Amino acid sequence: MLATENVVTTPIVTTARYPNYVRYAHELMFSICVAGLVIWLNDATSGWRNSPGDRIPWILDMEFLLTRNPLPPPSVDDPKLRFTFAFLWAVSALCIFLLLRLSARFSLTRKSLRIIGGIVAVAGFPLAFVYARRNNPLPLVEVAIALVCIYLYLYRNWPRKAYWALLLLVLHCAFWSWCAWAMRHYPPLGDPAALAGFPLLWPGSTLTRATTEAPELIYPCLGFLATRAWSFYVRQPLKPV
Repeated sequence: MLATENVVTTPIVTTARYPNYVRYAHELMFSICVAGLVIWLNDATSGWRNSPGDRIPWILDMEFLLTRNPLPPPSVDDPKLRFTFAFLWAVSALCIFLLLRLSARFSLTRKSLRIIGGIVAVAGFPLAFVYARRNNPLPLVEVAIALVCIYLYLYRNWPRKAYWALLLLVLHCAFWSWCAWAMRHYPPLGDPAALAGFPLLWPGSTLTRATTEAPELIYPCLGFLATRAWSFYVRQPLKPV
């Protein structure tokens, strides 16, 4: 008679969903950052003071479509203008996110996002900041160093200790937070008008005293969150969707 043995099987615990959440978080933060930076650059390269030859920014065009009011807003703090900015940012970010989701099955998209996502998260705001100033490219030295760090983190696994990478990121964001704050509050260091327009209308900028006095700090904060999401994302192996 053949003896039968009881085979004890242990359940397999899978963590397949965790990488999915990491990828979604990275794609969402990437979409929010790209949408905000593109709107900001459009505002920086457009005219909104009704001067001859001005190119109307998207926000004013969108406000006209939503309100059908041909008159310009009385001030940059107009509630309708603030809603228009939030609407344009949210819709743009959602479109980018959905596009990433639709193309996620392609390996080229996932590989490209590992590189482009890091560049946008770390250097997107600094590059837009320097472009908006148009007067002092010296901070680009720090951007070049940050891009080298992106390469080392992505391809050389450096720094190997997570706390060192976090410290470098905090220093990077603190430097650009100071640059953005000083640009508006100390005119000798920059042009306050370059950050005095529609980019400061982000949703919630008037909820607290700190955000009201320094609404420009939302951009380095978004860069910090996007970089953290990217850092977790690139540590996940590339797998078919």
